[in-house]
Amino acid sequence: MPIWTLPDDPVIVKATVTECDNDPVGPGQSVTLTTDVGSFDPHDTGNTQQYTGSTNSAGEISTALTVTTCPATAHVTATTGPPACPSAYTATRNVKVLCQTPTTPCEVFFCLDCTRSMGGETGSHRATASVARFLTDVEGAGVSLRVGGMKFNEGEGTGDDHLDMDQLSSLDSFEDVDSFVTDWVNNGYSPIGGDGPELQLDALDLAVQDMTTYSTADNPNRYIVLITDSDFHEDDYNPVTGYGSQFTKDEIIGELEDSECRVYISPWDPGGFGGLADLYAGLCVNTGQIDYPDYTPDIPMENLYPLEKLRARIMSDWPSD
Repeated sequence: MPIWTLPDDPVIVKATVTECDNDPVGPGQSVTLTTDVGSFDPHDTGNTQQYTGSTNSAGEISTALTVTTCPATAHVTATTGPPACPSAYTATRNVKVLCQTPTTPCEVFFCLDCTRSMGGETGSHRATASVARFLTDVEGAGVSLRVGGMKFNEGEGTGDDHLDMDQLSSLDSFEDVDSFVTDWVNNGYSPIGGDGPELQLDALDLAVQDMTTYSTADNPNRYIVLITDSDFHEDDYNPVTGYGSQFTKDEIIGELEDSECRVYISPWDPGGFGGLADLYAGLCVNTGQIDYPDYTPDIPMENLYPLEKLRARIMSDWPSD
C-alpha cells in the first residue's frame, strides 16, 4: 500500500490475508477497512469511511481512498471477521497526504559482509535475496530511494587486508533501484579470505565518505546499514603485510555521529553469534538500532528479512518535505 498521496488523488488501499490463527485462509475472508480521514470508493452503505468486502483468490481486498485536505495523515485499519477467522485480527497503516510531490529521496548505503560464512565465497550469498526484497518493498510503498553499497570481507587477499574498491557502488552510481539490485546486490562477489575478524569498520568509514560526498545536503532520511555475522578488525594494521584495520571502534562511532546518518546494524547470527548485538550496539548512532533478521527455524536463511525495524522507520519518517 502506498504511504503517501496528494489531495484529491485517489490511492488504492489494499489488505492481504493469507492465514488466520496459523491456518491458511482461502478466498472469501471478510475484511473491513476503516479510515479516520477521507473517504472510500466503494464504501459501505451510509459510511464513506468504511468498506467491507471478501478477499479474492490472492487473499486481497482493496478500495480507493481519497483525502481532500493537506497536510494530513489517514490511519487505515484492516480487521478480519467471520467466517474463516474466529479471532479478529487488526492491522493499521498510515497514508500521508502531502501538499506537493516529495523532492528529497530516502538515501541508504549498505555495508555487506561477503565472507565465507555469509556465503559470499560460494556465489550464493545468504542476505542478498532479503536485501533485494527490502528495497522492492520500500520502493513499492512509494518511497523515492537512492542507494549505494560496499561489499567487504576479511581482506582482499592473503596478507593484503584491504577493501576491494571494485565492490563499491557509490550513491550516485545507479539511477534506479532495479539496476542496483541487478548489478550490485545480485552480482556475486567471491573474494579470497576467511572469516573474522573482518573489515566492518573500514566499510563503515567508506560509507561515511560516500554519504558525505554524494547524499543530499540536510536530508534527515539518510541511513547506513551494516549486515554481518562476525567481529571486526580494530586498530591492528600491520604496515609490512597490509593486514588489519587502522580504525578503532570509537573513531568510527565519532565519524558516524558527525555524518548525522542513522545507523542500522543487522547481526546475521541466529545460529549462535549471540554476542554480536553487544559488540555492535555502540555503532547504532543517531537513533539507529540493532535490527535482527526475522528468524524462525523453518525459514530458509536466504528468505530472512533482515531490516524490519529500518523499513518501519522509513515508512514512518519519509517524506520529510
